[in-house]
Amino acid sequence: MDCRTVIHDLGFSCTMHDDTIIVTTPHKLLAGSGVPLFIQPRGEMVYVTDDGAILYDMIISGLDMNDGRRVASLKRTLESHDVRLADDGIVEVLIPAVRLPEAFARFSQATFAAVQWQQAFMGRRAAVDLKVAVAELLASWRRTPVATDPEPIKGRRGQDIKFDFRQGDEYIDCIALHQSATAHEARRLLDVRNLPANASTQIRVILDDREIAVTDSATVESESDILSSLATAMPFSALEKAAAKTFTLQ
Repeated sequence: MDCRTVIHDLGFSCTMHDDTIIVTTPHKLLAGSGVPLFIQPRGEMVYVTDDGAILYDMIISGLDMNDGRRVASLKRTLESHDVRLADDGIVEVLIPAVRLPEAFARFSQATFAAVQWQQAFMGRRAAVDLKVAVAELLASWRRTPVATDPEPIKGRRGQDIKFDFRQGDEYIDCIALHQSATAHEARRLLDVRNLPANASTQIRVILDDREIAVTDSATVESESDILSSLATAMPFSALEKAAAKTFTLQ
């Protein structure tokens, strides 16, 4: 055992993409998302961000982050640890390069505070329920096994990109129907697609439209369109219909 082995075993890893250093940390949020740190030098300063991971986890855990008061509450929680939630859903801090350890400490404290905040509102039930429902419908639809912990795909930035399921040759994610969730998923998929070896990889994203009114179908279409150039976008309601049709034909 040496220092490098211990750091790895603790859950840390580090890769570099262009001028961005990506640090994988062992920190986990309530729905299981990891919290990577993206570190970019800016002169004598460094810009540190979570690439949207914290807010994404809030959304997939089932929290309605379209509620302005709830977002304001989360902002206050994060700001109490001197990090900022930007309008695009990214948690960020700009700090002198010599104070990088302080930025890491801030993010660690903010992550723990975010988990407590998340637990106070809802917990992880909705995210788990969505994944269970999607896995059952996928199995009914195609009548083939669904792997619930598939091997990750290596992205262009060197990160391991994890997916919720794999069925045959297709990787499958399920996400909440929310702009921040879509944006975060698009960044993940773009990282996968930008590596030539992944150009033909089959990927499907299930969008959770269970609580969307029929009259709001434009929202489903809009979020699907954003992802459609990177993966097959499929509303949960469409998966339900496909599974029901297969069942009827049996």
